[in-house]
Amino acid sequence: MEGFPGGRVHRLAVRIFRSVSEWLIAHNLATERLRWQVRRFEQRGFGEINLSQINYPSAMIGVNVFMMLVALVFSVSRPDGPGRLGGASGMDLYRFGAAFTPSILAGQFWRLMTAIFLHGDLMHLLFNCVAIYVIAPRIEAVYGRQRFLALYLLTGFGGNATSVFLHAFYGKPILLVGASGSIFGLLGAGAIYGLRMGGPRGQEIFKFMMTWIVIGVLYSFMVRGDNLAHAGGAISGGLFAQFVRPHSERVYNSRFWQRVEWVCLGLMAVCFALMVYHLFADQL
Repeated sequence: MEGFPGGRVHRLAVRIFRSVSEWLIAHNLATERLRWQVRRFEQRGFGEINLSQINYPSAMIGVNVFMMLVALVFSVSRPDGPGRLGGASGMDLYRFGAAFTPSILAGQFWRLMTAIFLHGDLMHLLFNCVAIYVIAPRIEAVYGRQRFLALYLLTGFGGNATSVFLHAFYGKPILLVGASGSIFGLLGAGAIYGLRMGGPRGQEIFKFMMTWIVIGVLYSFMVRGDNLAHAGGAISGGLFAQFVRPHSERVYNSRFWQRVEWVCLGLMAVCFALMVYHLFADQL
């Protein structure tokens, strides 16, 4: 059974959930029932959570779609919202965790993670979800579930950081959203994997990945996307493939990658918790 470790993770989760729940109750954003649910979680823990059952490519698509729907509903429902069909306003994307240069330079580094799961409009979401659907299962088959998750989050974070800090260096603040940094990270890792494999099969993999990289760059120019984030993601993915061996080469202790998986999921949870905290704080 591949579940969460019981001790430290559970105590940390209880502390986070209790702090968030008390803040929400104190500001009349939740009822006493939430405090009871936190106590119940403290007694029962995570239960039987089997991480090996999670299909991460599908999960990434699901989170992207969910965040798009929430941002759209929030944007249209506000009295001052734009009401634009199929797209959220820049302000609402910021509220839901977009990577905004001044905020990140002020210390809100969690935005580099939450921005991976936000999209400006339905076309942006559709293109990225199709790319994940086509590319991600191939990369997961090579590196395995746990390494895939680390690769996806690391390259998305790296791509966003590359764009934000390079733009800041040239004095051009930006508002950045999208999974394309992660997608280019998968492509960069796949291309390097193909080169390392060599032979006809390796060349086929390399050409496939490079074809998608060209498609992504051309699409980015058409919609005025951020190729700095794409380059940062691709470079991060290439470095990952240089240092991390494929899943079939069992040279790593499985416990190490289980812990990496827990750390990745924990970081996601913390980043989204901070997003929720700032979202409610901005409404007060």
